[in-house]
Amino acid sequence: MKAPTRARKLAPIFLVTAFAFGAPIGAAHAQKQGGSITVGLELDIPGFDPLKVGVFDTSAEIAAAAIFDTLTHLDDKGQPQPKLALSWSHSEDYKTWTFKLRPGVRFHDGTPFNAQAFKENFDREKDPANKCRCAFYLAFIHDVQAPDDLTVVYNLNDPQVNLPALVSSATVNNAIQSPTAWKIKGDDYNRNPVGTGPYILKSWTAGDRMVLEKNPDYWNKGHPHLDRLVLKPLPDSQSRFASLQSGEADIIWDDEYDADNIQRRKGTRS
Repeated sequence: MKAPTRARKLAPIFLVTAFAFGAPIGAAHAQKQGGSITVGLELDIPGFDPLKVGVFDTSAEIAAAAIFDTLTHLDDKGQPQPKLALSWSHSEDYKTWTFKLRPGVRFHDGTPFNAQAFKENFDREKDPANKCRCAFYLAFIHDVQAPDDLTVVYNLNDPQVNLPALVSSATVNNAIQSPTAWKIKGDDYNRNPVGTGPYILKSWTAGDRMVLEKNPDYWNKGHPHLDRLVLKPLPDSQSRFASLQSGEADIIWDDEYDADNIQRRKGTRS
């Protein structure tokens, strides 16, 4: 039995919703503050610098969803909602999109998030001189402009009616990173990511665990609910499932080839 491929692609989106905004499933229940969860990932994370990793795999995207923010997020009906962008509009031909940014947001290093920072993220990935594999996914965008601190303008090569939804997931092209941090840290930035997201990197031991702690200055007041996230790479699918059964992990990544585990877990729930 296979889980739908679409569910696999959307998993990081739902995880970031749980991390930052409260899980869409069971939303009627009051969200408790504090505590931590451990997430079993299918892969070790190679890093976060687009110029080095090219694209985020599933594990990196889950972590990125906690460390970085995007312009929008999807609600439980799959509709784009404000995040770093408060509103957006489009030209009649859908080739120009204008996003109005949220004021007062800062990166974890204290530097301001603004339209220029956003443009620098885009330009760095798009620049042919940087030879980033991530540039392939930006081919439909001609350029990004920052006419003022709180306005970002996308100029597209072709009409795109669903751009606000496309920029909602924490992919390597959508996760907004601190230009100051990558300039200062250089090669070390890959393992020292800085975003505006609900969690800040506390520690990272390759092959063992990444610990993320609550951002006390997060712009979305009252969020996130959890104090800490522990991300553990567990490449063997049966080991991941065993970690869930033993209580070592609270959430695990389970792909379409191991969908039977989901049914097994349902059968053992108390």
